[in-house]
Amino acid sequence: MEQINAPILKNCPFCGGKAYLFVDSGVRVYCSSCGCETPTYRDAKSPNEKPYGNAVKSVVEKWNRRTEMEL
Repeated sequence: MEQINAPILKNCPFCGGKAYLFVDSGVRVYCSSCGCETPTYRDAKSPNEKPYGNAVKSVVEKWNRRTEMEL
């Protein structure tokens, strides 16, 4: 069994609220305060139905991206 470390999510870039990672039929990040969210990303499946890809990594990178002006 592969162990996965929980990704670190920055607070919402719009309101500063707490962000959560949801993994269901896809992966998305959601702000609990204002409802802002990323698009849903999905991993592909191999012929034996095992998921492969980097949906979690991609959605976390999108959420955590900020402008260079942020300290």
